[in-house]
Amino acid sequence: MFDFTVCTASSLAGQRLPKGFEFQRGNLLVERWDHGLVRRAVADLCLQTEGANWSEVAQKLSRYGRWEFEDYAGVDGGTEPDSAV
Repeated sequence: MFDFTVCTASSLAGQRLPKGFEFQRGNLLVERWDHGLVRRAVADLCLQTEGANWSEVAQKLSRYGRWEFEDYAGVDGGTEPDSAV
């Protein structure tokens, strides 16, 4: 699971956002609230993120949203969540 805080960009004092949205670490800035735009932004991010395996993809996605397993240390000290669950 990845979390994003969606907020408007009015605090940017008149700056325009390319494509009408922008990702910041854990935040998705939008010019105005638009459920469809938020869904498209997240879907586009997921479609454009590639990796050799899920761990690599998840690490890349965690640059944008907060990942539930970010900084996770398993019982054995590893950082890979148990995929057999």
